[in-house]
Amino acid sequence: MGARRRALAHVAGDRLALNGNGDYSGGVVAPRDLSVPIRVFQGGVQPFKNELTPVGEELSRLRSAIDALAEQLATAQLSASIRAEAPHYTQEGWRYCSKCAGLSFAPNRARGVCPADKQPHAVESGACVLFAHRSQYAGQPGWAWCHKCQVLCHGTAALSGSCPAGGAHDRSRSPAFFLWSAGLSQANKKARDFPVQEGWRWCGRCYGLVLGTPSPGRCPHPDGGAHSTSEQNLNYGVMYPA
Repeated sequence: MGARRRALAHVAGDRLALNGNGDYSGGVVAPRDLSVPIRVFQGGVQPFKNELTPVGEELSRLRSAIDALAEQLATAQLSASIRAEAPHYTQEGWRYCSKCAGLSFAPNRARGVCPADKQPHAVESGACVLFAHRSQYAGQPGWAWCHKCQVLCHGTAALSGSCPAGGAHDRSRSPAFFLWSAGLSQANKKARDFPVQEGWRWCGRCYGLVLGTPSPGRCPHPDGGAHSTSEQNLNYGVMYPA
């Protein structure tokens, strides 16, 4: 027997109130205590029985399923965009946000959250390149993508720093990235195969990567204000496509 399938069953005489008073103005209101007949199919073709289901609960369940699928697609898009061309293993699509001064993943822009206004990031720069974990180039590990706000951040735990979407950055769904810096003892000069923009710093308040000029940006730390890059002096270089 196949899985049980459900479909709305409408019969003559059934009525559904629109917006609570019969005045239709563009949307159907489905309160959680409203129930309609659902026809349950047991197996392939014939209906097995009718049962009642709350419309509001059914719509809520569908919305939750759609949101979960969107999260999975965003994560898959980030991982799939890594170019597996040895020795580089690069990922393009990262861009500077002129509002918060952070580095965000532009293909998922609609799901991003900028601390300046809680809206998507302003992606006004050219595409930047990150080196993924299998690249031959050396650099500082520990950098990852936060799926909640779409920025690049650093930390030693899956949950760390301050995220503009609320709570800490969540790096648990990210591939491992690393950044090049001339100040690192393990820096590999071969990374200069790519044009580089230096001047990127780590913010010790939110743990994000930020470009301190021309604007100090906006930090998502609960105390607000600009980013703070005084905690360390590494000058990171973000690469661009050659």
